[in-house]
Amino acid sequence: MELQGRVERNIASIPGISGWRNRIVAIHLQDAHEWLEAFITCQAVGAIALPIDFDVPETGVRAICESLHVIALWQQRQIQAFAGATVRRPASLIKLTSGSTGEPRPLFFESKQMIADGENIVKTMGIRPDDINLATIPLGHSYALGNLVMPLILQGTAIVTSQDFLPYSLAETIHASGATIFPAVPVILDGLVRAKVPCAQLASIRTWISAGSPLKAEQAQAFYQAFGAKIHNFYGTSETGGIAYDRTGDEALSGGSIGAPLEGVQVQTAASGRLWVSSGAVVQRNNVRRHEDQAAYLVADLATVLPNGNIALVGRGSRYIKLAGKRLNLSEIERFLLSQEGVDAAYVTDYRDGRGRTRVLASVVSSLAASSITDALKLRLPAWKVPSKWMYFDAFPVTRRGKVDVPKLRASIFKQLDPQGKL
Repeated sequence: MELQGRVERNIASIPGISGWRNRIVAIHLQDAHEWLEAFITCQAVGAIALPIDFDVPETGVRAICESLHVIALWQQRQIQAFAGATVRRPASLIKLTSGSTGEPRPLFFESKQMIADGENIVKTMGIRPDDINLATIPLGHSYALGNLVMPLILQGTAIVTSQDFLPYSLAETIHASGATIFPAVPVILDGLVRAKVPCAQLASIRTWISAGSPLKAEQAQAFYQAFGAKIHNFYGTSETGGIAYDRTGDEALSGGSIGAPLEGVQVQTAASGRLWVSSGAVVQRNNVRRHEDQAAYLVADLATVLPNGNIALVGRGSRYIKLAGKRLNLSEIERFLLSQEGVDAAYVTDYRDGRGRTRVLASVVSSLAASSITDALKLRLPAWKVPSKWMYFDAFPVTRRGKVDVPKLRASIFKQLDPQGKL
């Protein structure tokens, strides 16, 4: 009721809000309560909400707003109007994702697609109106939109927020709030195990969900041994919303699959080994085909549909990786590196450090110091996208056709890394 009251006051008091319909409003907020207020206000007046990660630097935020011709930018305690806003076709949400070139590209979703994703998730996971969702992932991410925001909008499922990810602080939040569902990422679940948090503080959670990056079977097993609770794998993409869910938690323990398709979702393996996903939540784009009167999207992941209907992921068909629960296009970082004067060649890859965590390594041919390149990247990219390790070459190996010989380059890179991920 308090949130609804704030939304109504916004509609009555924000200058120019009557002109927001079918125009884009960028939301760049960290506080979850204010984010929800902004998002629901946009939905109420027919604006197209554009969530921007809070860790995107101000210059990046401005560039996004200008490229998409937004009508307003909603930031903490201020809303800035922009001139020259473009009237768009009816939509409710834009998700920003990276294309093959690394350039951010907007995905437009109508309310019916958002509702379909929310309903598929609520039905499959058994999320009830009287449940309490614990939010630690940014609400503008596709994972949070489907698992946290839409259950709130569709059926009033409450959200408890936590800005502190320290294990004991999370445990205290769970104990104090009585949270019942926790959509998390593997690193947070691992932290609870390593900290040996008392089981009693976590007792109210009946459904533990892991998404955003792969959950290893040994991680699920360690969690089960520590707390007697099974983790349910969840899999989806920005373009499709939720795809599959491990309903019992047994698949996470065995590592056999990521679970079966959500209710309302159909999947089919393409000849390339990639996965066609069809549902009412799939983005409408020119490269999307139709399947039984629904949109079908070919995701980047390589997958096998097992005889029991479960989906086993076997790799990726692109240069996307998952880093700390976020989707990262390595080509995007390369593009920014090559735009720097003094960087002659660049190749970015991921590697595992001594604790098994995914890290980003940049190999360059350059006369610039790594600190100089890092400082330049931080002005244009969120900090989490900046490589944590650098490797210098006099020249990259090339093929007879003059292209970079990637297999040879990768062999040279990993030859210089020891098993602990150190040079």
